[in-house]
Amino acid sequence: MQNNLPENCIANIEKNINYTFQDKGLILRSLTHSSYAHDNNLDYNYERLEFLGDAVVELIITEYLVKQYPLYQEGDLSVLRAYIVNSSTLFDISSKIDLSNNILLGKSEFNGLNNIKKAIVADIFEAVMAAVYLDGGYEKVKTIVLNLLEDFIIEAVKNNSFRDAKTQLQQICQRDYGTLPEYTLVSSSGPEHNKTFHVEVDVCGKVKARGSGKSKKEAEKEAASAALRIYNSQNV
Repeated sequence: MQNNLPENCIANIEKNINYTFQDKGLILRSLTHSSYAHDNNLDYNYERLEFLGDAVVELIITEYLVKQYPLYQEGDLSVLRAYIVNSSTLFDISSKIDLSNNILLGKSEFNGLNNIKKAIVADIFEAVMAAVYLDGGYEKVKTIVLNLLEDFIIEAVKNNSFRDAKTQLQQICQRDYGTLPEYTLVSSSGPEHNKTFHVEVDVCGKVKARGSGKSKKEAEKEAASAALRIYNSQNV
């Protein structure tokens, strides 16, 4: 958060991840967005740590998936890993450690806690994990990452939610109705530079659902997800 004291941010994150840094400079760097560094004339920010953290988190998740799901083929493992290690998931997981409230942001990026970009939070999360890796080693950061993500992974596998919703819906349509779902752009709203698209999917007249998103593709995925929820509720 823009107005937090750096010392408070460090203490909060250490408490939330249950880890005390030997090198406070590492955790401070990981929480410092480039906009804050610019405003305060600092010569460091989170970006190099994020580069490392991206690789560290991906390795931890890859290792976990290979060991826990020996029957999954490479393709399934890749899809599952991509579902887990993405900005949206890492943003959601970051709420467990109250990360958004402890990021050092400059005036150009801070517009209230509820408006911090998901991608920034996800990148800072990876930077924090890199800081733990450098300070405490691989086993320590692995414990923290899996404590935060393991339940999410198990739930994703249990519900098969990691598979692309459009692909799932297409397979169901072909199996049950011998046809493909039809997507229709219903409307769009907002200014040209920030439009929201609204799409409806029709599953052979049996199921209809709508979805919205910042692109037609995103709106179609949301519509497919909604249609799957309806289909599953009707076929329990």
